[in-house]
Amino acid sequence: KQVSEMIDNIKTCRERITQDMGFDYFVQAYKCFEASNETFAGILDNHEQ
Repeated sequence: KQVSEMIDNIKTCRERITQDMGFDYFVQAYKCFEASNETFAGILDNHEQ
């Protein structure tokens, strides 16, 4: 469940990024990357417990 949510989030991020080109592109890309990294780290933590 969490993994598919993460994939959905990344897809949504990509859609947003392609819509808002320009300087915002980099800001959005970084935010999305950061958010997906946090989600992925959370999933790994849950599996280790």
